[in-house]
Amino acid sequence: MSALFFALSALFSIGSGVSSFVASRKEADAQREQADISRVEAEREANRIEKVRKAELARSSMRFVKGGVSLAGSPLFLLETQAELDKKEVAAQRQRGASIQRLGFKKSAITESRGRAALIGGLGQAAGSVAQI
Repeated sequence: MSALFFALSALFSIGSGVSSFVASRKEADAQREQADISRVEAEREANRIEKVRKAELARSSMRFVKGGVSLAGSPLFLLETQAELDKKEVAAQRQRGASIQRLGFKKSAITESRGRAALIGGLGQAAGSVAQI
């Protein structure tokens, strides 16, 4: 009877380890997918910002010209400064997306490691139960 108990214990330990491993792989896949989605969304937002800012600069340029102001000197400096700020904002948005993606990938690697550890732990417990038979 004792041998049957240890055999069943070993079987359940293996099953638990495998189950945890499979679940962690699925969760890691979902984390990577979400990380990719976040990167795409950030890129889409960066493109939107870039388009809006370029249109705003064009409108500002036209206002200067329509107002009879030469684009040389201070107006040109203002437009160039704004263009640089806009480029930095777009770059920051893209960097944010890349950072979120990297974080998601690191989290998925940790999740997979935990799954492997659970599998190895289950196999170790099973081996301990079998040794007691």
